[in-house]
Amino acid sequence: MPSVCKLKLGSKRPPPKIIRTRNFKNFNAANFKADIEKIPFHILEIFHHKDDALWGWELLFKDICNAHAPLKDVKVRSMSAPWINSTIRHNMNRRFKLFKEANRTKDPSKWAAYKKLRNEITADIRRAKAKHFKDLLADVKTTAEYWNLLSKANNPKLRKAIGPLKREDGSLAVDDKEKSNLVNNFFSNIGEKLAGSFQPQYLSDLVTSTKIVPCVNNIALSPLAIERKLANLKTNKATGPDDISPKIVKEAGDALLTPLMFLYNMSLKDGYVFSQWKTARVNPAFKKDDETVIGNYRPISLLSVPSKILETIVADSIIHHVFIENKLITDKQWAYRRGYSNSTELLLVHMTEIWRSAIDSNKVVGRFPESVRLCLP
Repeated sequence: MPSVCKLKLGSKRPPPKIIRTRNFKNFNAANFKADIEKIPFHILEIFHHKDDALWGWELLFKDICNAHAPLKDVKVRSMSAPWINSTIRHNMNRRFKLFKEANRTKDPSKWAAYKKLRNEITADIRRAKAKHFKDLLADVKTTAEYWNLLSKANNPKLRKAIGPLKREDGSLAVDDKEKSNLVNNFFSNIGEKLAGSFQPQYLSDLVTSTKIVPCVNNIALSPLAIERKLANLKTNKATGPDDISPKIVKEAGDALLTPLMFLYNMSLKDGYVFSQWKTARVNPAFKKDDETVIGNYRPISLLSVPSKILETIVADSIIHHVFIENKLITDKQWAYRRGYSNSTELLLVHMTEIWRSAIDSNKVVGRFPESVRLCLP
């Protein structure tokens, strides 16, 4: 008589987090741009301090953004299950809104609507999950694939929240605020600590040559350059600490040319970087090894979108000055060159051609480990 076993594919997930984003449900791009063009940005000229001018621009711009795309709180999980489709996710958002409304109003009808939708979502998730693994099981051909699928279903890999971190004395910090301070102090002081650990280099022992190198006299800042940067913004990128998203800036488009030109010229003319543009929202990303060691995390800095536009314009001017106008870099330079830094295939082809030519010339081609070279006098 055949036996049947039932396996409960359950796994713990990190708790969801609430993020603030903009609601574009009733957004009208034409009306939004029309209101942006009506903003009296010329009043920014009355500010004597540059940071005050930036504050005024943000205040005027955000007022229009909040009127057309108001901020809202959204519940986001660290990783969604692959069987959660857009329909289920939409219903889950509706369920969350119903729950907040029912909890606020204490209305029995609201609670009934919430519980009904909750049960419908639970049934939909179970059906979608069963269909997902049924489709995967249909593609299984070997025993190894079967057990791999079973392991994947029962123990999925999830991106976990940052756990306890070691203090300088080796003890563990578990409080979120304390962990944030530890990570912030580490990232803000790592550059100074690394610089202090290097041995001083004596220039007198080096062979140097004198060469006159032209400087970058001006930055090619124009309305056309800014307009191109605005049109090429990636709307799926994260928002910086000023809560101005790439999507809302791109929707504004050329309506922001005049105020951005004013702010950028103010910054470039006096060589001044706005204080707020020096602030970043830093997210630590785990790399490898021990998760309790702060040094095993790398910082991902989320910067202000308008500041990144100016940075790319400055970078374009420097690249044009170095690589195109003055040819200050050799053709052997691969880093910081458009089309080269990520083109490993081109580098392999280049090296292979050198090795082939050497072999054709009856030369020996070999590899000398860097670690051995460092050991030689």
